[in-house]
Amino acid sequence: MMKRIFALILLIGFVLLIMNMFWWKLAPELTLSIYVILVVYFLLSSREKRREENENRDHHNPS
Repeated sequence: MMKRIFALILLIGFVLLIMNMFWWKLAPELTLSIYVILVVYFLLSSREKRREENENRDHHNPS
């Protein structure tokens, strides 16, 4: 349940970040740098997750 709450908070924050970039334009440099950091984090974490899934699949299905 905590993961869902955390994901919902992150989603709301991400939507607010996008809204700030396009409509409110408060501190655009800070907003853009936060957005880039989030994108890089997502790309790195998804790559790590795929690597772990592949390792788990290899360990469970030796051929």
